[in-house]
Amino acid sequence: MNKETAQQVNETNIEMQNKKETFVYLLGAGASCNALPVVSNFIDRLKSSAERINERARFLDTKKLPSGKEPKQVLEDFGKDLSWLATEGSKHISIDTYAKKLYISQNRSDLDRLKTTLSCYLWLEQVLRPTDMRYDAFVAALVEREDDKISLPGNVKVITWNYDSQIERAFYPYYKGKKVYDALQVFPRIVARNMGLGEGDIDVNMDLFCVVRLNGNAELHWTDDGKITRSQHLYYLNTQEDAMQSLVEMYDSYVNIPYLESRYPFLNFAWEENEDCTKCRAIAKKVASVTTSLVTIGYSFPFFNRRIDREILGAMNNLQTIFVQVPKEDFSAIRERILSAKPDINNIVHIDDLKQFFIPHNL
Repeated sequence: MNKETAQQVNETNIEMQNKKETFVYLLGAGASCNALPVVSNFIDRLKSSAERINERARFLDTKKLPSGKEPKQVLEDFGKDLSWLATEGSKHISIDTYAKKLYISQNRSDLDRLKTTLSCYLWLEQVLRPTDMRYDAFVAALVEREDDKISLPGNVKVITWNYDSQIERAFYPYYKGKKVYDALQVFPRIVARNMGLGEGDIDVNMDLFCVVRLNGNAELHWTDDGKITRSQHLYYLNTQEDAMQSLVEMYDSYVNIPYLESRYPFLNFAWEENEDCTKCRAIAKKVASVTTSLVTIGYSFPFFNRRIDREILGAMNNLQTIFVQVPKEDFSAIRERILSAKPDINNIVHIDDLKQFFIPHNL
């Protein structure tokens, strides 16, 4: 951070002291770049994973899966899907571009294949790598303990476009409980949803920390009875044997189990609509309505997301400052996109120190 930026941040913090503040983090792919690939290297990482996937067959059990297939065969099938996605994705600017092509052309079969492959791939990438240290440092800086309750500050909220579970993974060592989603008030609300409550009956407690996932999560699954399930494995799998066995079980349940018993990846794109994502976006706008400081990390405000971004930024009637944490060369274009969606914001501060997630001094 240069002297001019540091002074601007300091002046902003002084002006905002003694006011009730709500700090909202808006995360894009760059926020998780130390754990997962971004657009610029996504295809190369897919190809690399596809080339190496069969090497991991030695970690698999020989017992047949629920579908009746051998684990090794299912892993080979997954490797073929990784190669397919890398090949087709390389013909477009991004995987999102290819996904929209499939969506508009109503090629449901290949769109489902894309989502299944992408969901399993992102899950595997996280299992085989440590949590991004920037999330670890962020949670460590903010985590609080009062009596026996461990939590993050209620005046901090997170809205994310990402499919990963980095923030949940970073929080888990402190919480050590199976209900990490409830402790962090993550939307969609899995437990409440599965108790029979529709998304329309589930609201956010604005006094608590929350995470709003606009596009779903790679570790979540829809089931045919309308419930949402998730894999606990991201938090406590310690061996490659366990990781690979869990991967083939997940992939097998997506593609080989009969329709009435199957699961579907809880993974969406910005142009898709369903009850759960519609509710999450409504919650995001409610969070936006009390936002006084917005910190965007690794988010480029892409054209595909423009409608929802405009709705969220447009709901920020109390917004005073936007901190944009991105590389220096990206800031100017992102600033213009922000202003197109929120022309009445005057204070946009660039944060070019990318080593840790930026935390305003007055938080």
